[in-house]
Amino acid sequence: MPSGVPRRRQPLVYVSLQLGMALFGSGAAGLVNQVVWQRALKVFLGGSETTCSMIVVLVFMAGLGAGSVWIGNRAARLGNPLLALGALELLLALVNFLICAALATDISDSVFAFQELALAWGVPLLLLYGLSAAVILLVPCLLMGMTMPLAAEACQRNLGIHNSRLLGLLFFINTLGSVAGTIVSAGFMIAHLGLSRSLIAAAGMNAVAGTLVLILLAKRRQPAPRSQAELGNEETRMDSGG
Repeated sequence: MPSGVPRRRQPLVYVSLQLGMALFGSGAAGLVNQVVWQRALKVFLGGSETTCSMIVVLVFMAGLGAGSVWIGNRAARLGNPLLALGALELLLALVNFLICAALATDISDSVFAFQELALAWGVPLLLLYGLSAAVILLVPCLLMGMTMPLAAEACQRNLGIHNSRLLGLLFFINTLGSVAGTIVSAGFMIAHLGLSRSLIAAAGMNAVAGTLVLILLAKRRQPAPRSQAELGNEETRMDSGG
């Protein structure tokens, strides 16, 4: 490398790898949550596996789409999208911990009483189930929907990644994490850890993803190492000033 050219702070491959690990963990956490929610929310949604799956998937997909559209219209105005991405993942971890605590609470009697009251008032139970799921899940689903638009904005503005193939690869890694989260949660986590611990594990994945993003941000903020030529020029200026 010519002496007059400063070295890069981090090779692009390491930057992409670290962001890819964060996006993989984020995608896995999202689908672990969805699979566990479908099992855990049955007490809120009439005990029907079919109804529970339909409503959870509906709220999940609606939240992802709404969150993506909302942040997509505002990402360009963010001062630091990489910082926003890291904070978002940590906020997701906190919200998912709170949902885990709420679902672990035994409120089945209150739920059944509320359902009987709704029936007495003529409110369709399917509507009640949908609203109940939306109240519990809409916030984390909206936050999950913001992840990839923020990641795309951070790639271009913070990390200088403009290669469409590399951006597509990062999106693929996020999707691959979702697939892995679905398989691991349904095939291992729920059976061996239970619902509450699976949710805690998913929240931990979000926390790790946010930490990786913030570490990447801290490294990008470090000043680039100066070349020997720049150091020599500074010494010359100091000598002549003295």
